[in-house]
Amino acid sequence: MSLGNPLGNPLGNPMGLARSGAATNVGDVVTRTTKPQGNFLETDGRQVPQATYSRLFTALGHAFSAMSGFPVTQRDMPLSSGWISVTYGNGLFVSVVQNSTIAATSTDGITWTRRVLPNTNWKSVTYGNGIFVAVGYGLIAATSPDGVTWTQQSLPISTNWQSVAYGNGIFVALASNSISAATSLDGINWNLRSMPFSSLWQSVSYGNGVFVAVSSSNGNFAATSPDGITWTQRSLPVTATWTAVTYGNGLFVAIANTTIAATSPDGINWTQRAIPNSTNWASVTYGNGLFVTVAQANNIAATSPDGITWSQQTMPVNQNWSSVTYGSGLFLAVSTASAIAASAQKTFSATTFGLPNLIANYPLTSYMRVA
Repeated sequence: MSLGNPLGNPLGNPMGLARSGAATNVGDVVTRTTKPQGNFLETDGRQVPQATYSRLFTALGHAFSAMSGFPVTQRDMPLSSGWISVTYGNGLFVSVVQNSTIAATSTDGITWTRRVLPNTNWKSVTYGNGIFVAVGYGLIAATSPDGVTWTQQSLPISTNWQSVAYGNGIFVALASNSISAATSLDGINWNLRSMPFSSLWQSVSYGNGVFVAVSSSNGNFAATSPDGITWTQRSLPVTATWTAVTYGNGLFVAIANTTIAATSPDGINWTQRAIPNSTNWASVTYGNGLFVTVAQANNIAATSPDGITWSQQTMPVNQNWSSVTYGSGLFLAVSTASAIAASAQKTFSATTFGLPNLIANYPLTSYMRVA
């Protein structure tokens, strides 16, 4: 049986699905007005001892545990250069260098191999539909099925293509200081599209059936599209230089180069949030229940389990951290003008683990069988 969420943990029949009757297996959940007889705990999100509830820990693991740490380790790229963007797909990290023919691949984020791209000022790389796609300045794009062998492609017009994302079966690229966007089903054949207005479109992401774009034009400009073709102007909650947007756990998170962030369930209605340090936040990603953002010209990062409450973290060195992604249990960040990268993983307590926080309607309470 499964949890009914992306974690897919074997928990019997939890998440409030078993609202009456017997809970016979460890991890089963019942919802009652009074606590059931036997070995049950209220599912209130608390941390409990692994030794005391060993069978439940075997079932849950750390799926609901509070993060105890976020250790970041310095890694080495193949050469000192302007690593501008990094992505993950098909078991592989891929990073590209601006103003060059250089890319690199890694299966583990630790050992990297240099690769060759067509030559342009690369800005962004993504993965989708079994293919890596990179865009940059001019008419040139590039595709690769494996991150190793790259093929030059043509974008519909020559402009400063700033960001590319994949979702709903389509690649979407946005241009900075332009009204231009482009879409492609395969990364090879591209069609020109139009944004609602010309702006410094900086970042695009996909989630919940919609593409969301943010602008770094020192305004509150955003845009949404269900298909990458038809775009609608939206408003972020405050004027700022918005630099990146991502999607995870049912929420879009956008960051700006101050203490400002914003969250939205749909890309339309946004709520202002605060990041713990005013700095040049450059990139944001989501993975393993955690949003992570990195910044340029310092050694600061920040993490959040929900996009609302953020904690400052420390990168291994002061660098222009340009891009961060998640894959295979690892957060991976690259930097410009350097051979330095960084990897990080969530860590958890060795002695405790977390219960799910399942909220039932009063006067009901949810309980989980623990033994």
